[in-house]
Amino acid sequence: CEFVVSLSVAMMSGTVANTIRDAEGALTFAIPLPNVTEPVLKQVLAYCELYVKTPPAEPDKKTDDVPEWEAAFMKDVTPTQLIELVLAADFMHPKPLLDSCCRRVAATIKGKTPEETRAMYGIKNDFSDGELARIKREEDWCDESELATTN
Repeated sequence: CEFVVSLSVAMMSGTVANTIRDAEGALTFAIPLPNVTEPVLKQVLAYCELYVKTPPAEPDKKTDDVPEWEAAFMKDVTPTQLIELVLAADFMHPKPLLDSCCRRVAATIKGKTPEETRAMYGIKNDFSDGELARIKREEDWCDESELATTN
């Protein structure tokens, strides 16, 4: 599968930017991204294209404000797609996308129990009963029911 993108979109990915720099002047070449599936790569590129078209006024400023286009982009992303996007962003290093995905994950798990979070993201609980009991004893100061009601 092959995608042709603008240099500004390509340079948003740290992985791709490093490959371009290492290409020593080659004008056209393929960049393999074995850890990213075609559908997820399409989503990554769509996000990067939107970001390049409408960059934030102060990209390094930390803010909770989410641009309209980003909210619209993330609105229909399922939990499974979100995890795939996080993994792709972690591999490709488009920092704004990784930040956006992490904000979305945080928003979706806020106020949820570990069991609800595991169910939402299809995460298997691999702790034994003994390990769970030990964790509960060590962390008994943390009452999940209080956390859920205070947040």
